[in-house]
Amino acid sequence: MNFPLDKILALFVATSLVCNAATKALGQDTLPADSTSSTREAFVGAERLSAAFRQTAADLRPSVVTIASMVNRQPVRLPPGLRRLMTPEQWEQFERQQQDDNESVAPAQAGVGSGIIVSADGFILTNNHVIDDADVLEVELHDGRVYDAEIIGRDAKSDVAVLKIEAQKIVPAKLGDSSQMQVGDWVVAVGSPFGLSQTVTAGIISATNRNTGIIADRGGYEDFLQTDAAINPGNSGGPLVNLRGEVIGINTAINSGSGTNAGVGFAIPANLASRVMQDLRENGRVIRGFLGASLGQIDRDNAEKFQLPDNLRRGVVITEVGDTLPAQKAGLKPGDVVIGVGQRQVRSLDELRSIIALTRPGVTLPFKLVRDGQTLRREVTLTDRSNQNMRLLTGEIELEDLGVVLRPLSKMQIGQLNIEGVKQVYLVDALERDGDAVTELQLRPGDALLELNGQPIRSEEQLKRELNQRDVELTVIRGTRIIRLPGRFR
Repeated sequence: MNFPLDKILALFVATSLVCNAATKALGQDTLPADSTSSTREAFVGAERLSAAFRQTAADLRPSVVTIASMVNRQPVRLPPGLRRLMTPEQWEQFERQQQDDNESVAPAQAGVGSGIIVSADGFILTNNHVIDDADVLEVELHDGRVYDAEIIGRDAKSDVAVLKIEAQKIVPAKLGDSSQMQVGDWVVAVGSPFGLSQTVTAGIISATNRNTGIIADRGGYEDFLQTDAAINPGNSGGPLVNLRGEVIGINTAINSGSGTNAGVGFAIPANLASRVMQDLRENGRVIRGFLGASLGQIDRDNAEKFQLPDNLRRGVVITEVGDTLPAQKAGLKPGDVVIGVGQRQVRSLDELRSIIALTRPGVTLPFKLVRDGQTLRREVTLTDRSNQNMRLLTGEIELEDLGVVLRPLSKMQIGQLNIEGVKQVYLVDALERDGDAVTELQLRPGDALLELNGQPIRSEEQLKRELNQRDVELTVIRGTRIIRLPGRFR
């Protein structure tokens, strides 16, 4: 159990007074004269700290909002034959969602999160997962006013989203420099845990530059601040601030077996969130750095093979470099082991991926390498992670690079579509909202791919080959309609 500092000090003072009285009663010497002044100084320090927390909370709360994500629940009537394409689990889920089959149902609240107003004209920072799958977003201010929010942009790979409300007399928070935060610094979190709006908790920075796999395991990029300030479901998207009232992080995730606070919370650094917001507002997408090299993980099992120094057992090996790309230009070679970038030690593949992707193109990074047992340093100037540069590295774009997961239908399932002459159909199982499959091809989950550039799709290899052409046209089944989707990759 955590006790507030002022209560601990009060208990200390009370105990001291009792002990002092007991000492006098026993006729023993009293405590040193400076003990009272020391206690008084401790009280003054505690009161100042308490005042700092009070002021920080008071300054911040008008800028913190509660975000309710709403979904429109309406009965869905399946197209003929689609029932047979569904797995038993999918059908069971469908039936549960269709209890009111003959009438529309009012929008239902799907979840509650938090956000922070960052401009006087109504821009709000939050997490992408807070608004995921929402049909309507309602933003409640600290004074009870409620507004519908517009999604300006979202980035699943960093879990950042930008909203906007049309509201007057709002109070934007100030964004601080998250790179200045150090382990041990006091921080305050404000949000709506379990729907309890304007909840304030406090703690310290427990670690910086954390890479946990929470987002990275889904192809994202991480560079978290870790804190022991209480973060619970509903805090996501809310601010983590220093005692100057500056936002230095966006609370995002917790590490807990129970799903509630266990003293291990993670926040996206404000510098990163601010950069993502700027890209989304100006470009509609996030522009990321690109090394131009294929990478592999080194761990304790294979470290000796790469002649790493005795004190190192982890790193990232370069397995391939692309012609004319940054890695090759900087003199990196296959077999080189990256053990550091700038002042940071590199231990994992996800960590290096995040460092590169979260750095702007054009920035030069100092790489520390091991080559044949010798430590080297190379300066690498990153380019942008575009499909054109991906082609230079791999020769082709993989489907996962487009942010799409496809599932081939069986011959029986294809026959149930009642379309003559079709031998192969791929069903869109999953999509990344900011992937090219959405932004360039306008695909949606559930689309069935029939043709690409007017030709039947016979294999995934053919599909990938055609997608690597700049101009493509997909023919898909969407619901009961057959539609054509033109696309052009950058």
